[in-house]
Amino acid sequence: KPFKGIYEKALATLPQPMRTVMIGDTLATDCGGAMNAGIDSALLIGRNQPADELEADEKFLNLRPTYYLNLT
Repeated sequence: KPFKGIYEKALATLPQPMRTVMIGDTLATDCGGAMNAGIDSALLIGRNQPADELEADEKFLNLRPTYYLNLT
């Protein structure tokens, strides 16, 4: 991650068709990489991504994950 080729290689090992979601704790690398590869993403809030910084980080990176998972 965050490179598209890594996701494509992983997807090639899965039975097709299969719905896939990348669950990660960083917006830029985990969610950004998945989104770049056309994969849904779920961000773990409260681990490496503080909830109080999320809105500003999304705006700065122009990224918004498909789902949010709150650890708090």
